[in-house]
Amino acid sequence: MNKFRLILVFVCSLMAVPAWAENRVVRLASLEWPPYTTATDGHGASDAVVRAAFAAVGYEVEISYVPWQRAMLAVRNDPQTDGVFPTYYASERNAFCSWSQPIGQSPVGFVQRKDAPVAWTTLADLKQIPIGTVQGYVNTPDFDAMALRGELTVERATDDATNLRKLLARRIRAAVIDQNVMRYLLSSDQALRGSADQFQFNAHLLDNKPIHVCFRKDQNGAVLTAALNDGLKKIDPTAVTARALEGLGW
Repeated sequence: MNKFRLILVFVCSLMAVPAWAENRVVRLASLEWPPYTTATDGHGASDAVVRAAFAAVGYEVEISYVPWQRAMLAVRNDPQTDGVFPTYYASERNAFCSWSQPIGQSPVGFVQRKDAPVAWTTLADLKQIPIGTVQGYVNTPDFDAMALRGELTVERATDDATNLRKLLARRIRAAVIDQNVMRYLLSSDQALRGSADQFQFNAHLLDNKPIHVCFRKDQNGAVLTAALNDGLKKIDPTAVTARALEGLGW
């Protein structure tokens, strides 16, 4: 009888596994920021890394693509949102972020017109230059601090494509942007197609920034942070990124 009961418990536990696995779903907020994140084109490079790392530790990932400001609000206020990505580390977000290990790198600098290059050594050299940024994005601590103090002339837009269009129209002299995002937009945005030869990426980088997932800073967020970090050790993020970019035609 005891043997029968043991067999019955074992069988029942096997039958319960699919239901348990279905509950291991991570719900993340993101934005349209190709080639890193996108709901189209088979998803982006950061999407692929996050999905692969979580899959390696038995989780599924659901991603909602919304405007960036809304994504950041979701991780703070929406209990159905476990985290937001891809995001740069920022100390002011420590109050609500449990930070993952890096899921990639982002070369950040200035896009400029080829016929009006910007020469700079320190940020102080840029004080008289109108620079486009994106509302809600962090750039670098020094850049953002100087912009906040009014020491830099910053014009905020809703997205990177808008800044490129403003630069094309000579409404700004430069814009802060990720180099890969710039390349993607210049090859895919209808309003910019055919004008790629008028732009160039400034050779002086602002930073090569690690990209993270910001999980809600609670018990569940701590569990998911540890799970993703474990998953990242089980995959090759660089290879996953390369395959994803190849899938986007790079």
